[in-house]
Amino acid sequence: MVGTSQSGHNSKEHGLLLFLAPELQLALAQLQVNQQLSRARAGLLALTEGFYKCGCIKKEAYEALKNRYSEKITCSIVAEHAKPRTVQEVQEQTRLRKLEVEFSRVISQWSSMSTKNRNSWLKEAEEYKDRVPNAKLVLALATENNGPVKQETLTGMT
Repeated sequence: MVGTSQSGHNSKEHGLLLFLAPELQLALAQLQVNQQLSRARAGLLALTEGFYKCGCIKKEAYEALKNRYSEKITCSIVAEHAKPRTVQEVQEQTRLRKLEVEFSRVISQWSSMSTKNRNSWLKEAEEYKDRVPNAKLVLALATENNGPVKQETLTGMT
């Protein structure tokens, strides 16, 4: 059964309790594993496929429901693996997030920055262009504004 009596579209009146034969239980489990689906989505996908093949639902409804029920579940072990494992990795990720914010600030203040500050940020952006997305934006901004930043003259103009 999917949903609760308060969940609107998926209310209890739309629910269906099924007692599956062992062969169908195994088929459902196999569909779950093969498609990386939750049990409910695997069951709903199987019903959708069956109703479509029987001619009970139109192609448009079938495709929309198939897309909805084919959404894979996320594996927690993959998410755990993506997390940093050492203090150094955590510190590096924190530093990169701070740099992302700093590069955002640099982009918003680029036109009012001195040439010296721009050159300093360009060096920083060059160093982090492969690890911090906004670093590439700073480099593109500098290139867009007539190439490399020129040295200021005595009057402060570029």
